[in-house]
Amino acid sequence: MRWRDGGPGGRRPPWIFWQVGESLGFPPPAGREGRARLGLPRRKGGSKRAPLLFFVDALEKRFVPAEGIRRLRFFVAWSHKWLPFGHHLWAQMTRVSDYAPAREAIRRFFETPHSMLPRTTL
Repeated sequence: MRWRDGGPGGRRPPWIFWQVGESLGFPPPAGREGRARLGLPRRKGGSKRAPLLFFVDALEKRFVPAEGIRRLRFFVAWSHKWLPFGHHLWAQMTRVSDYAPAREAIRRFFETPHSMLPRTTL
């Protein structure tokens, strides 16, 4: 383990050092002045929209709707717990049967700003 890299835990989420440093009163890293750090709960909640839509696009390229929507439901079933009212997103996913309605449900859900929960009961 190399300490200058922050060890195995530091290489995966490098923003965690930014988060800890900012909470201790240090300035943002060079070149990141004026930008919100990724670790902010609201930013993390809102940043879930784009990867979810990307996932739908990837499913559409590889699977027929019946198989792809099943995989999307599985993913949302496990990941919605980190969003307040994420059960509403899950409920919307159980009602869709094609990719276009799934994208629309995701867009509607994320029209309202969301934050990530700091803890879940997982």
